[in-house]
Amino acid sequence: MPQRLVAEALAHTLWKQNVLSAEQCARLAEVLLQEQVETVAHLRTWTDRATGISAELSRAIRRALPPENMGHFGPYEPLAFLDQGGMGAVWLARSTTPDAQSELVVVKVLQSSLANGEEYLHRFRREAEIMQRLQHPNLVSCLDSGLAADKSFYTVLELVPFRTLRDLAAQQPLPELLALQVMHQVADVLALAEEHHLIHRDIKPGNIFADAQGRALLADFGLARSTSDDRTALTMQGAMVGTPHYMAPEQILGTGTIDIRADIYSLGGALFYALAGREPYSGKLHEVLHAHQTAPPPRTQDLRADVGEATDAIIATAMAKRPEDRHPTAAACRDALATRIHALGGEVRCWHAESRARLEPTIHVENRSPGSGPRNTARILNDLSQTASFAGLVRRQRDDGDAQIGDDSTDALVDGTTPCGGGLGDTSVVVRDGDAYASSNWGRSQSALSTHGHGNVPGLVGDLDAAMDQDWIALVESEGISLVLLWARPELCLGKMREPPVAICLRNYPVKVHKQACQQVSRQHLRLAYDPCVGAMRLADLGSANGTTLDGSPLDAHAPLALAPGPDHKVVVAGTISLRMRVIAAASHVGVVIPGAPASRRTSVCGIEHAHPYDGVVLSRPDNYPELAYAMVLRRLSIGAADADLTLVGGIGGETIEVGRWDGRWIWRPAGQSASWMPLSDGDLVRCAGKHLTALPAHYGRFH
Repeated sequence: MPQRLVAEALAHTLWKQNVLSAEQCARLAEVLLQEQVETVAHLRTWTDRATGISAELSRAIRRALPPENMGHFGPYEPLAFLDQGGMGAVWLARSTTPDAQSELVVVKVLQSSLANGEEYLHRFRREAEIMQRLQHPNLVSCLDSGLAADKSFYTVLELVPFRTLRDLAAQQPLPELLALQVMHQVADVLALAEEHHLIHRDIKPGNIFADAQGRALLADFGLARSTSDDRTALTMQGAMVGTPHYMAPEQILGTGTIDIRADIYSLGGALFYALAGREPYSGKLHEVLHAHQTAPPPRTQDLRADVGEATDAIIATAMAKRPEDRHPTAAACRDALATRIHALGGEVRCWHAESRARLEPTIHVENRSPGSGPRNTARILNDLSQTASFAGLVRRQRDDGDAQIGDDSTDALVDGTTPCGGGLGDTSVVVRDGDAYASSNWGRSQSALSTHGHGNVPGLVGDLDAAMDQDWIALVESEGISLVLLWARPELCLGKMREPPVAICLRNYPVKVHKQACQQVSRQHLRLAYDPCVGAMRLADLGSANGTTLDGSPLDAHAPLALAPGPDHKVVVAGTISLRMRVIAAASHVGVVIPGAPASRRTSVCGIEHAHPYDGVVLSRPDNYPELAYAMVLRRLSIGAADADLTLVGGIGGETIEVGRWDGRWIWRPAGQSASWMPLSDGDLVRCAGKHLTALPAHYGRFH
């Protein structure tokens, strides 16, 4: 199995379930790739042993994993539990067939309690048959279907890596033009379905997806039926079929006489939701059903003054109570939407004329491998960044009435990369060995790492193998006054112990004078930790006897608080030792490639090759031994005079250096992006702020 699929499946699932943000999911995926988590079993073991993730995230991961004894769905191996639908479970999976493309797919499984029901089984099979027959760029592709070993029926769909219209509009109602453009594409799918005597019967915001360019995808033909004379009698026995908030009056009555105009009614309701962020009618179920039959169509202008009368008129026509008063066909509804889009200065994408489906006279299920549909499944890190950029598109359309869907402008980036949306900032498409993929703003491959936006980036001078590889080093002034201790670790324990797991031994100097105060510090007092899965820097009291305060407020035991970058945080340990902590935000949220340096094996989470949102954390001691400073180095830090990340007390002049990590080894350079990086070796002497500092491996004896 390609290593990335397990990480991508979990990241996508946690994002879909709103456990983590898109950025956090991309970071989690990168962590799993670094940890070489390649199987579900390995992921289960990693979760049980991981120390850098919260208990809540750990529980969410376990919930997403398939049971250990779970079988496959035919040739499809389940990787992560995505959702529980009305008719069964939904899984992210991958194909185990040798010739299958390495892509995630969605597997919908009919729950066992319904599998023996003729009507439910018919609906489930019908969806697979219809979606495999209909081919449209705005329709989710059905790739396969079959019976699992336990006789459960399943369908395989392409992964739609974007939010539903319901999620998007709930967060922020769409601009008028964008909402119209999305619904125009849905109407185009319905026009194709109408040509083949099909109605969807469950048009709703939850079945409409939208990608970064505002392109719509319609899903879930599970309730579809034919309007031809030989249509099945199933689900036509007075049962109410559909979603109440978007049901046409004739659907509510269940007369069996519905046609495409019922879908048009639901489309009008979905357009209202896109613009208003709420259902057309609210209240208890019986009140909603009654409103669909008697209340006038809702008006968006009652909620938003920026929506035009013409758009409300489209909704009013689509949601007319009598079918004969609505748009007569899906094509007519589509044309009305197009007319309004043009009136607003926008453009439409009419896919229908370019890709009409050729239906066979008899229904059959084709065997197609994943990825053989009209669109290959996008890879997860790009998916997340494109989804995030949908919000950017919404903002642009609100700010600029001329913004268009599908703006394909591409400004060249370093290393031949091109941008693919702006949601995560520095996200680019990478082509390597003919295989196009995308990487998040912090999880890039070596060939795609940014170089701070400069075309001529200095490389590495010297032999990297000569650099120190210890994760804890010291910069010691030759006169013995200044001492800087640097850790390339994502977690530092602070306490009075002078041995692991404590990294920073806290004491006031001279110890003999402050002995009683030093005894107030617990052996393991507090922990500073960077969580790479969510990109957060946290400080936690470890249940110390005499407590810790952060910016004047007591820390609750074992309740980590996030530290914001910027001004110093004041930390008082046991009421006796004062520290200043400053989180250094990264100037650019991208990893960096050093020309001429060996390719990073990513054996450590710390290094400039990683695109963490922070460069590190500096800890100073303003009230006692201010010449002593500590730092967690996640990527790089500047050390020197007043403008440096870490200021040397008593330093003079403007000499500043940068210290960082690459591939598990320490490197340095004079501050400034024009200087080349050099290995930082044991015994190297560097000049900084008028001081001469010697680089040495650190040890607990430094805490004299």
